[in-house]
Amino acid sequence: MIEPKSAPSFALPVWRRYLAYVTVAVMPISINVEKLMGARARVYFSPFDALLPLLALFLIYDLVTHKPWARFKRPPLSGVLWAALALFSRLWISSDSFPRGDMLKVWGKACLNPLMFGVIAVWVFQNIADSAAELRRLSLILGASFSLCLLLALKQYAGPIGLPYDPNNPAQALGGASHIRVAGWYDFRGVLGAHVALLTPAAAAFALMDKDVAVRWAAFSLVVVALCVTLAAGGFVGASVGVIAVIGAYSVKYSRLTGLLALSLLMLVIGVWHAWLVSVINSA
Repeated sequence: MIEPKSAPSFALPVWRRYLAYVTVAVMPISINVEKLMGARARVYFSPFDALLPLLALFLIYDLVTHKPWARFKRPPLSGVLWAALALFSRLWISSDSFPRGDMLKVWGKACLNPLMFGVIAVWVFQNIADSAAELRRLSLILGASFSLCLLLALKQYAGPIGLPYDPNNPAQALGGASHIRVAGWYDFRGVLGAHVALLTPAAAAFALMDKDVAVRWAAFSLVVVALCVTLAAGGFVGASVGVIAVIGAYSVKYSRLTGLLALSLLMLVIGVWHAWLVSVINSA
């Protein structure tokens, strides 16, 4: 009896998969290269900024040369609409003329960010992840990398309260992070809050629906720590609303009792966070 030949494997090359894993892992990392750039203000660079265009070029090359593993998938409509909204925002930023000077920089960043992360990044990784298992693996790598950032923030928040920095005495031992250093400047809080708002609802979905018990507990821990360490109100509200949406969808489809329990835990975390923040403000 002649056995039928198995279908040829059209999987992405191994080195490309590992390059994608590295790209996802370094996404939350950002380095201040102000001194290297000779700039007067902070300039942040992430390895992700260089690796993502590289992955996009590889993907375009695969599609043009008709590689067997390349399957074109359209970018999600929500990301395209988000980028288009940023592009046309110049209509209400400056209705009389094209934005110039600092306003042009603001408009440029408003266009670049959703185009880079809402369209290109999503399009690249949805083409790389050819199965649900691969998409899950990428999500877990991103969650693990972001968890390191959250643990670092938690270490500062839970550590001893130190003295504020004195520019007249730069060698003074501070003895820990002060309230001002913990809170950080607005852009620090905003960046962390944006990551929290985007990734915490995904972690909540893993905590509710993943089959691996260890992954579910790790994802639940990420949700709790993320909500406790973010001091950006917008990021906290966005993350909380996203988690509530995930819990609501789970309750409708699977178990209302489990959804109610998850919602109660979320309310407890919000209450503890609020009480801690009030105590910090009162003692500052």
